[in-house]
Amino acid sequence: MSHDSIAAATRGPFVGRDFQLAQLLHTLTTPAHTGATNHLITGPAGVGKSRLALEFAKHARARGHRVVTARAWTGSAPFWPWTQILRGLLGEPRAVELAPLVLEDPDTASSFELFDAVVTTLRTYRGSEPLVLIFEDLHELDPSSLTLLNYVTCAFESEQHTDGPLLIVATARTADAELSRCFGARIELIPFDLTQTTRLLALEHSGISERRVALIHAAAGGLPLLLDNLRHSWTAAAQGELAHEPLAAILKQRLTQLPTDVRGTLAALAVLGQGDTSDLSRVAELSPDRVLAALAQAAELQMINDTVPITFAHTIIRDAVADQLPPPQATALHERAARLFAASTTQVARHARHLTQAGPAHAPAAARACLLAARRALNQLAFADSAALCQLALDCLDRASEEVTPETLAGLYLTQTLALLRCGERGPAVAAWTAAWIPALASGRPELIVAAARGPRTGFDFSGRLPYDIAARATHALDTVPDLSAAEQSLLHSALTGAQLSVAPTAAVATAARALELAQRA
Repeated sequence: MSHDSIAAATRGPFVGRDFQLAQLLHTLTTPAHTGATNHLITGPAGVGKSRLALEFAKHARARGHRVVTARAWTGSAPFWPWTQILRGLLGEPRAVELAPLVLEDPDTASSFELFDAVVTTLRTYRGSEPLVLIFEDLHELDPSSLTLLNYVTCAFESEQHTDGPLLIVATARTADAELSRCFGARIELIPFDLTQTTRLLALEHSGISERRVALIHAAAGGLPLLLDNLRHSWTAAAQGELAHEPLAAILKQRLTQLPTDVRGTLAALAVLGQGDTSDLSRVAELSPDRVLAALAQAAELQMINDTVPITFAHTIIRDAVADQLPPPQATALHERAARLFAASTTQVARHARHLTQAGPAHAPAAARACLLAARRALNQLAFADSAALCQLALDCLDRASEEVTPETLAGLYLTQTLALLRCGERGPAVAAWTAAWIPALASGRPELIVAAARGPRTGFDFSGRLPYDIAARATHALDTVPDLSAAEQSLLHSALTGAQLSVAPTAAVATAARALELAQRA
C-alpha cells in the first residue's frame, strides 16, 4: 500500500499534537528491552489519529526506518491488514490472501504455521533495517487479524532483540480489552481546546476574529478534521452562514448540497468500502464518465483520497454518507454490490456480507454465500472469521422471508462447530453441534447426518453429556439412515467407540472391531 494511503484529512499544518508525536518519536531513539514497541492511538472520529500517524511515519522514514502501512475496514477478506503489510514487505502488490505470501504449501498448513511464518518474515525484514508497521482503524479489524496481532506482539515481546526493533503503531476509535492487550502504550487523543483551535485557524487566517474562531470551534466540536475543513470556508462563517451545529448536522448539510451524481457515487463508495471506477459505476448505476466527473468533484472537496483503490479521505465522511442513506437505497446498493462480486473466487466474503444486507428476500442466498465464505475462511486458517460468517448467516435467517434448506442450515452449524473449536471456544462449539442434528436429519443426506452424529475428531473431550449424545446420534444414524456406505458406517462406529470408552468400555471393544472391519471393506 502506498504510504499516501494513510494521509486522510492531512491537509494543512500539524498543530496541537506535538507532545504525542514526541512520545512516538522517543521510541525511535530509545533502545527497547524487547523486540517490539507498540503504541495504540485512540480517540473519536476526526480527532486527528490518522494525522498523528502520518507525521510519525514521515519522521520515521527520515530517520532510516522502513514504514509499511495497512488499513482495516469492515467486510474485508480475512487477514486483510496483514496481507497489506506482507505484500508491502515482499513486493507482491497484487496478493489478496495472506497464506500464499508466507507459506510454501498453504493448503496443508496449520494456523500456528501461518502465524509463525508471519513472525519469521517480520524478523527477516527487521534484521535488515528498523521496521515500523502502521495499522489504521483497528476498531474495524477482522477477528482473525486480531488473533494474529496478539500472536505477533507476544512473539516479539518475549524476545531480546539483537537486530533492529519492530515498532507497531495503530489507530482505533475505541479499544476493548482484547485489542488493548496487544499494545504496551496507549495515546488517547481528545478534541482541541479553544487555544489549539485558535493556533490552527490563525496560521492561514491571521485576521480571523475571536468570535468567529469560537463559532467554528463550537461547530466542529474541537475536532481537527472538521476544523481543517471549515477553515477553508471561514469567509462563509464570517457572513453568518455557519450554524452553531454539531458535527453530524454540518456534514449532513454539506452532503445534501452536493450534486446528484456526487451523492450517488459517494453512496456506492460508502457501501463498497473501497473500489475502482468500474465498481462504482456498476453499483451507482452511472456511466464511467459520470463517475469520474463525480470523483473529481469529491476529490476537490477533499472527501476522497487520490489512491487506487478509491477510498474516503476519512471514515467519518464514509459514516456520514452511510447514515444518510434511506433504507431502501442502502438495500438496493448492497444488492448491486452482491451482484458485482457474485462471480469472484477471491471476494466470496464481500459477496456474502452484501447479500446479508440486501433484504429479507435474499436471506437464503445470503446464508449459502456465507457458508461458502465460512468454509473458505477455514481453508485460509481464519477460524474466527469463519465462525463470525456462520453467525452472520444465522442472524440473517432470523429475518428471512422464506425458509432456508436443511442442508444449508446443517452446513452452517457444522462449519461453525469446527471454527469455534479451532478458536478454543468449546462451549459455543458444543451448542452449534447440538443445533446441527435436526436439520441434518431433515436433509436426508448421509454425509451431513454422519458429520452431525460423530462431531469433529479434534477439540471435543468426552465429558458431561457429550459421550451419551454422540452415542445416541451414532446409533440412531446406523439404525435409521438407509444406504450408508461402508466408509460412513465405519465413521459412525468409530464415533460410537469413542463415546463408549467413557461410558461402556466393554462394548467399545466390539464396536471398534466392527469399525475396523468396515474400514477395510471401504
